Amino acid sequence: GPQSGTFSATATGLQTNTTYYFAAPASNSAGIAWAAPSKSFTTPVPSPPVVTNLPATGITTTNAMLNGQVLSTGGEMPAVTIYYGTNDGGLNAAAWSNSISLGINAGTFSASASGLTANTTYYYTAFATNSAGTAWVAPSQSFTTPAANPSATRVPVLTYHYDNTRQGQNTNETLLTPA
Repeated sequence: GPQSGTFSATATGLQTNTTYYFAAPASNSAGIAWAAPSKSFTTPVPSPPVVTNLPATGITTTNAMLNGQVLSTGGEMPAVTIYYGTNDGGLNAAAWSNSISLGINAGTFSASASGLTANTTYYYTAFATNSAGTAWVAPSQSFTTPAANPSATRVPVLTYHYDNTRQGQNTNETLLTPA
């Protein structure tokens, strides 16, 4: 639309390590004029991603949430995989007994590990890859599943009811805490 002064536009879908040229036209009732000379820019060459493990959360006898974070994409979104098992496989994918592919990721990520055994130590680490290279997190993180899940505790609560059927305090109710 009509515009005066400086302007900008966002170009998407660009390839890495590629030179692009651009020029801008302007038009009015007198005709069209192109900016001269054209300008150029080169998109950066990607570098390997940087990834880290974050502490596991929601640990129960059979499940845990394994967490990590892509600290740098390296200029190209990486594919992330979390490896885990009862033995630390280090930087060797074949040495890990389980893996969860998370696809393309940037920022924090989580994967649910299920079918775990109670009272067992598990190890996990994140792996990220883009066209420039790969990144393993070392050392791996560990957690131990509890021998038993905590039981719910009944807690007395005092509630008030103000409706057509019950009035005032109800001192006989209890509330279950979530497990």
